[in-house]
Amino acid sequence: METVTAMVPKRDGAGEKDPSLRSTFQPRMQPIASSGDAPARTPPSDREDVPAAEAAPEQEPSRGSGSVVGKVVFVAGNAVAALSARLYSKARKRSAAAYEDFQGRPEHVRYRAYAMGAYGLIVVATLAAQLYTTNVLHAYVRVQHVSIPETTEIFVRNDSGKPWSHVKVQLNGIYTFERDHVGPGQYIQLKADAFSVSDTDGRMKKAPRNVKIDNLTLDADQGHTDVELEK
Repeated sequence: METVTAMVPKRDGAGEKDPSLRSTFQPRMQPIASSGDAPARTPPSDREDVPAAEAAPEQEPSRGSGSVVGKVVFVAGNAVAALSARLYSKARKRSAAAYEDFQGRPEHVRYRAYAMGAYGLIVVATLAAQLYTTNVLHAYVRVQHVSIPETTEIFVRNDSGKPWSHVKVQLNGIYTFERDHVGPGQYIQLKADAFSVSDTDGRMKKAPRNVKIDNLTLDADQGHTDVELEK
């Protein structure tokens, strides 16, 4: 048996790869990160800008002591208002009941009550008039006219039980006399010519000895008093 050997002609370029195809279909090999390497980070330029309001969560404003105090004041005010309304309602009901009861009584009983109420008002008004005084300093003042020699004397005494300071006595709103201190129970006794007034030139002019005193005022740090003189 004969062995036939066929000779296959070799094509030009067979078995060789085209260089252009090699560059086009060459696969890209990416490095495989080992388990110990850190994951790749995205560059800052590739990251989208996120608004600060969305990035940071909104924090709920903390409630301070002011809100607590406000609530306490609000509750206390409501409680006081409710209590006042309740008391007013009770007082109104009792007053109405008392008035109806009074109107239901006989006439002579009502007239007696009217008379007692009027008498009480008169007593209160009398006491108030007696206790009220314009003599705030509680001063005792006496003015005496002397014939021989003809002069006028002024007597002022402190009956308040408290000291007077920076005392000024004035006659007729013109002539004055001043003293720094007058203790309780102490007095000032002067003649009219001890009072004086300063003229435009700064000179002191004394009051006449027989000056007629129409009014006298007394001033101190503790108050003011207008003295009523008997005419």
